[in-house]
Amino acid sequence: MTLLLTVWLAAAPPQADRLNAADASARAEAACELGRRRADSAPAVPALLAMLGDDIAVGPVECGMSPWLRRALQEKPDEWRKFETSPAREAARALSRIGQAALQPLLGATADANATVRRHAACALGEMEKSLARGPAADRLSRLLGDSSAEVREAAARALGELDVAAAVGALVARLRDDAPRVRAATAWALGEIDDKSAVKPLLPALADADASVRRQAAWALGELDDSLAVEALAGALEDKDAGVRKQAAWALGEIADQRAAGALSAALKDKSAEVRKQAAWALGELKH
Repeated sequence: MTLLLTVWLAAAPPQADRLNAADASARAEAACELGRRRADSAPAVPALLAMLGDDIAVGPVECGMSPWLRRALQEKPDEWRKFETSPAREAARALSRIGQAALQPLLGATADANATVRRHAACALGEMEKSLARGPAADRLSRLLGDSSAEVREAAARALGELDVAAAVGALVARLRDDAPRVRAATAWALGEIDDKSAVKPLLPALADADASVRRQAAWALGELDDSLAVEALAGALEDKDAGVRKQAAWALGEIADQRAAGALSAALKDKSAEVRKQAAWALGELKH
């Protein structure tokens, strides 16, 4: 531990002492609290960076939780699982909030031998302010798209989407053929976020992906890209066996608002899923605008 960090921890709030607590929940809570102090927690960057491999799953942290959410989770204990976190996840969030002082250390962590560390470093970079991280992180995150770990590739794809890295579109398009469905889905999401029309054609085959989550994400991305080139393929997706895909395709067609989709959307008004029928009705309304 550096002298600066030792001095800072001595003057820091009590939660700083819990970064090395035996209890994983306490470590996650402490990291979250430090993140709330943003740049004031800069001296804790080395300690937080060391936590990026600490991926023990714990329940949601109290730090920053609104009273209504706390009450809701207490009433429905099964819902807590949706808010699971880990010391590593909270440390990554804290580092993203600290900002400038954490940028270079996080870039270095993308080359760590531990895949868990690389994954959380990518997540942290993606959650930083775009103006701060987009340029410095673009190349590192693009390289992580070829990582041996599917979880790291997924995190890198999401981070590139969050940072809106247009220069990464080519590298992301290549990941639409990744072996892991989770990576293909994250890639489709990222391409929708970046909003580069050159991604439309490569996304069309993803509407026929073997995995429904990839098809749903591809339909969403095509809606975001708002290009009439996708109308025919999206109309075909209204007959997908997965109701979620059909619903997302209807939404995308509403976003594009091309009159050629009217027939397919009208047919979708008879879909066996109420959610699909509702989305198709909305989309038809959009076509009239």
